[in-house]
Amino acid sequence: MKKSTQIGLAVVIIALIGTGIGLGVFFAMNPPPSQEEDIVMTIKGSGTTSDCTLTMTELQSSKYQQFENQFYARSIDRNATYSGVSIRDILEKELLLTEEAINYTFIAADGWNSAVIAGYFLNVNDLMAADYDECIFAYGGMDFDPEEDGLVRSIINMTVYPELEVGKFWNKNCTEMQIIAGPEPEEIAMTIWGSGTTGSFSLTMSELQSSEYQQFENQFYARSIDRNATYSGVSIRDILEKESLLNGGAVNYTFIAADGWDSSDSAGYYLNITELMNADYNECIFAYGGTDFDPEEDGPIRAIINMTVHPGVEVGKFWNKNSTEMQIIGEPYITIWGSGTTGSFSLTMSELQSSEYQQFENQFYARSIDRNATYS
Repeated sequence: MKKSTQIGLAVVIIALIGTGIGLGVFFAMNPPPSQEEDIVMTIKGSGTTSDCTLTMTELQSSKYQQFENQFYARSIDRNATYSGVSIRDILEKELLLTEEAINYTFIAADGWNSAVIAGYFLNVNDLMAADYDECIFAYGGMDFDPEEDGLVRSIINMTVYPELEVGKFWNKNCTEMQIIAGPEPEEIAMTIWGSGTTGSFSLTMSELQSSEYQQFENQFYARSIDRNATYSGVSIRDILEKESLLNGGAVNYTFIAADGWDSSDSAGYYLNITELMNADYNECIFAYGGTDFDPEEDGPIRAIINMTVHPGVEVGKFWNKNSTEMQIIGEPYITIWGSGTTGSFSLTMSELQSSEYQQFENQFYARSIDRNATYS
């Protein structure tokens, strides 16, 4: 009996040892997947020594100077209180700036680029000369709203750039800081954007005047039956065609001036983009010169539409002086975007209804136990 018990115990011990070894081998060969933290900020560009990626834990670490509930002025009458990490301190401690680094911008998860919206970059030397707490990647604070601000919001105090609208660089859901090297880039002169485009597209004055697009010199343009002028400029149609800027849902357009003056607001209507694309190349231009061009009156660019393009419409209201934007409006559409997407993706109504995607007709949907409806 004693011997039998000893044998039984030995078998159990061997089994346990064998099981332990087996489990050890199993876990060694099949380690549990590592839970790597997501990258929330990337600093990169031609003005950096290398790309630098940071997780939220790294952004909030004691390695960099952290500031809690600091007051930041977006403009004279707009301010907020945020907590965050010093951008200057990150750039210094990671030795990220090259000697040629000059300007920078912030880019959001959906591709929103502050420099494109503002029409200019910010000078990185001004940032590096400012106090450590004046430029931060905000991730908290009294006025931080995760739903509105995202995981990180770039914050620049207006005292760093007193002559500029720094609010355009308060980039919500910010995921990237791009630092640019080389000579200071030429200012953006014209941006074409809107729900009717394939994407936002910006041009400097040099690019507008380049031989890549059809240029017209001292052409005669009729604003109305009794008002006309002679201008030189670049074909709007040619730009739209060569850059493939119109999507399938493009319908109307308007021009917007540097001070926000929108021609469609003044006119009470938009102009039809199809009529522009059917007109001769010289009939719709971004004017930058010519016999009657007055830089003080017209600004760097004036939008010019010959009255023959849109008969029956007062096109003179769209001769937008100091014009900086052309907005192209598409059909009703939906945009899918966010931190869980590979990028922003928009669809016009025609695209939504296309056979490319599964369509469902008169399906029954329950909103709750006692509420339902039928939709296609």
